[in-house]
Amino acid sequence: MMYNLQAPKRIALVVPFRDRGPHLEKFRDRIQSHISSWATKGIKHMWKVFVVEQFDNQLFNRGYLFNVGFHFATLEEQKTGEKFDCVVMHDIDILPTPVVDYGWCQWPNQLSGEIEQGPLAKG
Repeated sequence: MMYNLQAPKRIALVVPFRDRGPHLEKFRDRIQSHISSWATKGIKHMWKVFVVEQFDNQLFNRGYLFNVGFHFATLEEQKTGEKFDCVVMHDIDILPTPVVDYGWCQWPNQLSGEIEQGPLAKG
């Protein structure tokens, strides 16, 4: 089956989080800008962002939070009866550039190409 860039996709972003409010705000702004940019091209994907927060004082367990977020994405699919076309595991300090296409993945993945590290992540 050929990939149709223009076809609307259901996209889930899973974002592990703890104690990084400024990063979350910058990430939210960039994702909103990213979605708007694609919409101006006539590409109207449906986005669901799962910010999964760790509240305890243990070492940050990013992998576990990815699993929890994926679980909630699966529950969302069951609740709505609609599967996600793509589930993306996404670090909060990784910011997409406008050319990143979140609608194309064969299995859950973490995007690592065509990204920039946010200035808040340096330090």
